Amino acid sequence: MESKELVRPRIPLVAGVSPLPPLDQYMVRIILSAMLVFEFKEPSRKQETVRNLKQGLAGAIEEMPLIAADIVTASGEQQSIQLQYGDKAGVWFHVKELPEVDFNHLQTRNYPLSALPLHDFVPEPRGHSAAAPVVTIQAAFITGGLVLTVNGHHSAMDAQGLGTFATVWSRHVDAASEGRPVLARHRLSAECLDAWSIYAPPMHRRLDGFAPYSVRRDASPSQASMLQASMDGDFGRLAKLFQLTNWSISDEQLRAIRRDAAPSSKRQSSVTDIAAISAFIWMRVTKARGLSARNKAISRLFTAVNCRRLMDPPLAAEYPGNCIWLGAATMSSDELEACPSMSLHAVAQSISDSVDACTPEEIWSLTGSLQAHSKLLNAIIPPLGEEEDVVVTSPARLANVIDEAKWGKSLGKVKALKVNFPAWTDGFTIILPSLSSGYEVSLWVSHSTANQLRKDTTWLAAITSLD
Repeated sequence: MESKELVRPRIPLVAGVSPLPPLDQYMVRIILSAMLVFEFKEPSRKQETVRNLKQGLAGAIEEMPLIAADIVTASGEQQSIQLQYGDKAGVWFHVKELPEVDFNHLQTRNYPLSALPLHDFVPEPRGHSAAAPVVTIQAAFITGGLVLTVNGHHSAMDAQGLGTFATVWSRHVDAASEGRPVLARHRLSAECLDAWSIYAPPMHRRLDGFAPYSVRRDASPSQASMLQASMDGDFGRLAKLFQLTNWSISDEQLRAIRRDAAPSSKRQSSVTDIAAISAFIWMRVTKARGLSARNKAISRLFTAVNCRRLMDPPLAAEYPGNCIWLGAATMSSDELEACPSMSLHAVAQSISDSVDACTPEEIWSLTGSLQAHSKLLNAIIPPLGEEEDVVVTSPARLANVIDEAKWGKSLGKVKALKVNFPAWTDGFTIILPSLSSGYEVSLWVSHSTANQLRKDTTWLAAITSLD
């Protein structure tokens, strides 16, 4: 059974265009995919399950119309984009069966991405185009399970926003399975969808006046190639440029990282788990790259900061669009290649300080700067060196809301969340809370760096391979 259907809301959306806020405009124009793995032991309920998913999706479109739009060009000169709603706006929903993939086998191996091949589990389109859908969905029935894939266009929603959509959709699916509507008090409020506080008046502060963009770097020869492959969703080409490695951090390993990152005096501040994990990854990746031996004096770590609650006034946590600021920490390669037990706190503190620089005033100024910026295409990307820097994103809310969601009688709760992401640079890192315990880490590095990490006893003591 393989099919696709354009799922539309019961009340058709009004055709036309809608602007996108500045923080959507400067986001990388790629497709991010979230794969939700369910246990599903009742094949006789497949049709019922698909019907509930589609009915729930129709309700979700009514609550979040943007998911039924396409992203199109607004201004070719400024490279700006907008949402376009067609006469038959909806979301394409694909269904297929892949009985050769077994849920129990996936569960035993902790759901490795290598067992969920892209061509089977991620629907087209996988890349940005002249009229790219905001959301595309696929339900793939496997033996004993279901893999539900949501493709979300990053220029309309970040990972936190994708979590909001998953929450809304799951509520409607759960209601459909019980033959009831979603009550008004459980729907997104108008405040959740309101982006007015993102719009500052146009300002003529240059983008290189903000910390992430202030350090000049020699352009990486491979960066343009990586970025284009990422935008195209060309994972085959990306695999030739760098390697995706998957890791887990158990509760015990996390406690060891916390000990090394603990302050050594009362004058020092404690750091978050994410800052400590980011610092550890930054240090060991720098060591594996051999930056000092290559006469690279500094490295930078960029942190994607969810700044919804930092806006003035704050945006709702459920706001579905992009609201990301990049924190930028800079350290010498000598500091980063030191023993983590001696310097992990200092490195983690530098990351925390870079995140704290994300103030309401700076965010306001950035949104104003973007409105006057001449070229918005992928403007969020900072100057990056050749195998020198690390980019970290940790969309914890995505994992948390997926873990809490209920998807009706036949599906229940998600057993695993896997993110398939076309990384746009070497050193890109995703840190997510595991739905069981600890954390999972996806790390894109060069093949040589990946090989060095697999030989690094300090790395392997703190982190476990899932490949």
